[in-house]
Amino acid sequence: MELKDLFLAPLYMLIFYAIATKIRNKHFKGHPFEPYFMKALHLKFFGAIGAGMVYWFYYDYGDTRGFFFRGKNIQDYILNDPSSFFDYIFPNRYGIQSFETLNNLINLKAFDDTASYFM
Repeated sequence: MELKDLFLAPLYMLIFYAIATKIRNKHFKGHPFEPYFMKALHLKFFGAIGAGMVYWFYYDYGDTRGFFFRGKNIQDYILNDPSSFFDYIFPNRYGIQSFETLNNLINLKAFDDTASYFM
């Protein structure tokens, strides 16, 4: 977790609340589910943040942390060489163009699991 995450999470939540409010007002006005729509969204946010905090602060391993750090590495690789974007996201479709990209994928320990490339 980084410092920017503490600022981005509330911003994203506000955006999602605004979108959910518009959806509720447009599609669920007067519907029996209307009072539960925002409560369900609150519960979903609470559960997602709670699960994330458990994996971040309690466990020192797991898929959640692995995807975060591997995603961060891929982000750094792509920022250093933007032309390699499609090599990282779709390596089987376009073929890996450079040895450096191949080496980075092998170091990410996701090279043998092609289903997790896009993830």
